[in-house]
Amino acid sequence: IENLKTAIRASKDQKKAVFDLTENRQIQLSKPTKNLIYLDLATLFETWKKISIARILQESLPKTNSKISSADIISALCLHRCLDAGSKLSATRWFNSTSLQELTGIDVANFNNTRIHRAMYDLEQGRQTLMAKLPLLYQKNASDMSALFLDVSNVWFCGAGPEVAEKGLSKDGAIRKQIGVVLLCNKDGFPMRWEVVGGASTDNRTMTNTIEEVRHLNWISGVPLVCDRAMGQTSTILKLYKFGVQFLTAVTRLEYANYGAALAKDSLEFEIDQLTEEDIASKARSLIRKSKRFTEVSPDLFTIDLGTVSVTDFEDGDDRSKHIKVPGNRIQTAMQLGQSISVLVQTQRFGSVIAAGAHLGLKPGLAAKYMNLTKLPDQVQEAILEGKANNCSINVIEQIAIKEKPELMFEKFAEHVELSNKTPKRMRRDYNQVYLDSEAGGTTGKIKIRVVAYFNPQMYADQKNRSRRWLSKLEKFQKDLNKRLLAPSNKRGRDSIVSEIDRFIRKKDLLLCVDVKVEQEVIEQRKVWQVNIDLIQEKWQKRRQYDGFCILVCHPECSLSADELCKLYRGKDVIEKDFQTIKSVLNLRPVRHFQDLKVRAHVTICMLSLLLEKALQKQLGGNWTPRRALEELRSCHLNKYVINEKSYYTITELEESQKKILKTLELTHLADDEYLLERIRSR
Repeated sequence: IENLKTAIRASKDQKKAVFDLTENRQIQLSKPTKNLIYLDLATLFETWKKISIARILQESLPKTNSKISSADIISALCLHRCLDAGSKLSATRWFNSTSLQELTGIDVANFNNTRIHRAMYDLEQGRQTLMAKLPLLYQKNASDMSALFLDVSNVWFCGAGPEVAEKGLSKDGAIRKQIGVVLLCNKDGFPMRWEVVGGASTDNRTMTNTIEEVRHLNWISGVPLVCDRAMGQTSTILKLYKFGVQFLTAVTRLEYANYGAALAKDSLEFEIDQLTEEDIASKARSLIRKSKRFTEVSPDLFTIDLGTVSVTDFEDGDDRSKHIKVPGNRIQTAMQLGQSISVLVQTQRFGSVIAAGAHLGLKPGLAAKYMNLTKLPDQVQEAILEGKANNCSINVIEQIAIKEKPELMFEKFAEHVELSNKTPKRMRRDYNQVYLDSEAGGTTGKIKIRVVAYFNPQMYADQKNRSRRWLSKLEKFQKDLNKRLLAPSNKRGRDSIVSEIDRFIRKKDLLLCVDVKVEQEVIEQRKVWQVNIDLIQEKWQKRRQYDGFCILVCHPECSLSADELCKLYRGKDVIEKDFQTIKSVLNLRPVRHFQDLKVRAHVTICMLSLLLEKALQKQLGGNWTPRRALEELRSCHLNKYVINEKSYYTITELEESQKKILKTLELTHLADDEYLLERIRSR
């Protein structure tokens, strides 16, 4: 305009005018009053509605007269957990920075801390109804229901935690106040059932309880249910068989001899001292191919069908449920348990002392100790059961059993009893003395369990390498301990030394494979304690004969081939990835709630958020991960302008990658101006 005025004046005066057409002044644009999180949020929100989670939430949660429904609050909390996981209080601040008010019409003032906690209460009330509706929802959305996976993980707390929190050993080895989360998911990783249990609950028991709850439901009938090796004890396998579910699990290492005895001739043994891990795997692969008994599915998967194995079934479950318990002394209890282990092994119900001990609820060390007592003469065993050794030390009697000659055992035992009775003893607590009740139960015959196995050369190399490191550490430990015992300042007694050795070999799980001697020697005219730890080659080789193998058991009516069963079991990383997602991306832990109800509601919100993540992953078709797609979409915001007291909205110009993601998801309308004009409700 100024140039035009100058030109007119110059023309009027009949003069020439020279203009500089460069514009030096910046154009003054109106500033947006709001820059709101939009495209990643809108994409998740549309996915949430598309797979009908919003609808089943409305149907499952109690109806209220509130301005905003609990289902809408929970929906917003799940979106918050997927995009910016944090505390429930932080969700109120986050809500104000998003376009959710524009997309849903929920006023920011109505999304407050009070309503959030009220909605969490309603969510817990409707959880069972919600879980009952999920299988039908997944069928409508063509989710893969051809297999189910069950697992347990633990979650720790900030502070003391609620009543359900218990001190327990977490997966990372720390003792914390924690809860257990049981999850049942389908083949796509979509959560089917979840439960919160005490942090000290055993994986075996919690998973068994979950299976017992769902075994009569239609969607589990005839579908393989995959569990990890925590369910691989004979007593649990029998329970799964009686439940009638198509279970698939790996047996524990302690029970390999019971189910995989046929693999003994396939065990690989060759010199590995000078070989690298890669060389060990390569040679193992070559040897297993030569056996001709295995089917090569891939270079790291060789399968074999071992047919069926007969397992003795007891009417009342495992032996512990048929015991008569009476107050007794520890030595009596140990003697009776040792005899029970001996019976279980001799009748070939269990292939090892450790497996029989585990069945009776004993750790490997105790099982071996109690079994050693059965080496005593019958006369001595009867005396112990009659209570004549109640003041005696179980450790001393065990040493008599394993070190003394048979003809001297009774004499040594009598001497120890006489000495113990003369020495005043402090009161000891009673133990439950356990007796097998042969009349109460009785066997009902044999049950057939189908067995398959696979060999993984890389796993074989890993296990051989680990055992090589263990033996190296054992040798180093012995040298270091003997060196410390030679020091002039050393004043340690035998008990202290034995205790340190015991801690080390238990930590390395070498208790039953080594022979330990702690003896005094004269060195440089001084009596010093010295330690000699010898590897028991026979037991060591027996332990290592199943390296590289994994033995799987399943219901005998399962129709899948050995290859399919092994692939299915290896596919259980689906549920492991689910736990990884809810712990890292969705920040399940640490939990900051201090009421059981709120903790369960928090876990449910994380499970629904996991469902949303998995649904988005399925719709992306493998072209992007959900995290990558949401990161790409994040830069597109909804911008609000106010001109002449009227609100206008526009979104950031889309990048090519964002257009591709929206096209894949069939959500291109989210970037359409007409859609924005029709749908967005101005705040």
